Amino acid sequence: MGQEVGVTPVQLVAAYSAIANGGILFQPRIVQDVFRGSQHDPVTPSTGRRVVSQRTAELMKGILAGVVDHGTAVAAQLQGYSAAGKTGTAQKIDASGKYSRSQYVASFVGFAPVERPAVTILVVIDSPVGGHHGAEVAAPAFRSIAEQTLSYLSVPQDNPSTPPQIASSTPAKSARQAREDHAVVPPPESEMSDTATLSLQSVALANPFPQPDSPPNGSSNQATGGVDHGPVIIVPDFSGLPVRRVAQRCQELGLELNVRGSGLAFAQNPAAGVQASAGTEVTVQFAR
Repeated sequence: MGQEVGVTPVQLVAAYSAIANGGILFQPRIVQDVFRGSQHDPVTPSTGRRVVSQRTAELMKGILAGVVDHGTAVAAQLQGYSAAGKTGTAQKIDASGKYSRSQYVASFVGFAPVERPAVTILVVIDSPVGGHHGAEVAAPAFRSIAEQTLSYLSVPQDNPSTPPQIASSTPAKSARQAREDHAVVPPPESEMSDTATLSLQSVALANPFPQPDSPPNGSSNQATGGVDHGPVIIVPDFSGLPVRRVAQRCQELGLELNVRGSGLAFAQNPAAGVQASAGTEVTVQFAR
């Protein structure tokens, strides 16, 4: 199960920071400045080295963001910020040298915001009382620490939507509720980078959202013929759209989104134009 693999907190934070930094690993340091009387010597950060490709790092970002958005770590969702990370639940060794059934180490490590990371935070709780899963006890602590830290550092918000309030005693239930309740709203263009804004503008020309006086692309129409068969959904063309826009559109139409990767959409199943019903799973692949 991997419980025999031992890493220090600093090593784990460094590894996740490498993913956040696009595959570049920097040597951790705890000293920022050195003062000798009136002399001030700032410590220069070390030059990073690439440990994984940028594409691999971006794929991992997307996976870790999914853990927070609709996986076991919905309790780590931040107010106003996107986040990515992973829960951890490890059994401790008991007096007999076997894995304990009652003593655990719960953890959550993550970074935020996802696209322009400012902080990486690790929460480790040794022998928690009550719940023992990382999703139950460590993820909420991450949320509290991250929200206060990002606010203190004046990091601009990238996800102004309010995350759903999900009360659960088990990670599985939280994940189910997240899939049912979670609404993803794209950030305003004023808070995006120039590149992202240009991308969205070019996409808007090719794939306009429905206007009041025009037939919608990916509309939901009631079947006719004397019998109510429920809504018929025409799967829209998601090509070129970012994850947040696709997630918002799927929620509006009642489709279940399965995200693969991060960046802009380049492939989807079912294909655009296919008729579907509410609750149909749509797999969309993204890449940068």
